[in-house]
Amino acid sequence: AGAQALYVAILVGALLMFICVGISPYLPIWLNGDISIQKAASTYFFITSLPFIFKASSMILASALRGVSDMKSPMFINIGMNIINIVLNFFLIYPTREINGYTVYGAGLGVTGAAIATAIAFVVGGIVMFIVFMNNQSLNLKKNGLHYNAKVMNECLKIGIPVVAERSVICFGHVAFSSLIAS
Repeated sequence: AGAQALYVAILVGALLMFICVGISPYLPIWLNGDISIQKAASTYFFITSLPFIFKASSMILASALRGVSDMKSPMFINIGMNIINIVLNFFLIYPTREINGYTVYGAGLGVTGAAIATAIAFVVGGIVMFIVFMNNQSLNLKKNGLHYNAKVMNECLKIGIPVVAERSVICFGHVAFSSLIAS
């Protein structure tokens, strides 16, 4: 089941990446975003959509690790991702500036800098989660290898599809609410 989770992560991540990159120019318009922020919002969504394979891997592999009682690794990796995002936001969003007499260098990229920081955090988190996943003794993937198993995949899908449907409905609700607020 662990190996099947990796296949699903790659497939879902690639599919979401292509869909989200494709709709990124239109999403701010569909959400009734003000004309003044549409370009920046589109750029942000485009950049943060590029590493969806890593984001999906991080989420799905974290669930697989939790399934074999490794609760700490996903938690620490997610904390690390948040720290990376915060630190990179500090340097990428703002221009070089003085803080308490010290020069703090910055890229001054604004929203684009925030997107780059988020994308880098996704990539790092996905890679680290994959490494921890592959080295987990309970999954034993180094010894057993990554083999596709249709029977196990079908069982995983029976459990996973209703969860995905529920999460999709919740996310759609958030998007609809955001659209109402934006208008």
